Amino acid sequence: MKNSGSLVIRYVGEKLTQRSTYILPLVVGTVINSYGQFLIPYMRGVTNPLIQFQAQFNTTPGLVVFSIFLGYCFPFLVGLYSGVMTRFGTRDIELKAQFPDCKPDPVFCVDEQGNLIYCGKTTQKLFDKIGFTNAGTLLGQQMWQHILSDIKGVSTQPFSTLFYCEATQMQFQTSYAKNTEGGINIYLTQRVANAPIKSAAVEQ
Repeated sequence: MKNSGSLVIRYVGEKLTQRSTYILPLVVGTVINSYGQFLIPYMRGVTNPLIQFQAQFNTTPGLVVFSIFLGYCFPFLVGLYSGVMTRFGTRDIELKAQFPDCKPDPVFCVDEQGNLIYCGKTTQKLFDKIGFTNAGTLLGQQMWQHILSDIKGVSTQPFSTLFYCEATQMQFQTSYAKNTEGGINIYLTQRVANAPIKSAAVEQ
């Protein structure tokens, strides 16, 4: 899968903004530190574990702080890794739900460089036939740049969404939207063409 590294980085960033990422490690870390610093010494016969803890802190403060840090850091890293990898692993399922294979018109998802992220089986057959390499090559650079500008909210020029595919000799109405995963969903609805129309033609 293309750009998997950047996708994981984005998932990590989103995970770090969620409160649940910190609440569980805080609870688990507190339990771990309480168990290690106080309960175990008490079970070993120390009458006042708090006094022993203070003595250890005065003697080796760095070691005590580091052990407490590990108690919180370990569940935090485990939770972060588990959450990110679970989301990354189920990404194909989410994409397949967005692109039903029974849809007759081409539907596909690309990144902002135009590289294909996912498409259904029907669309894949079309792409195999026409030799899909990039959204910019398929739609024409003018239309693709307009889509990027529109997605980013900076497009102001009127624009035709009619796209003529030379390989299939079909005319399509193009629509698009940015999805929650950061990709761009592109929908091509087949139309009856009276005459070939160049892709990405600006409306007059």
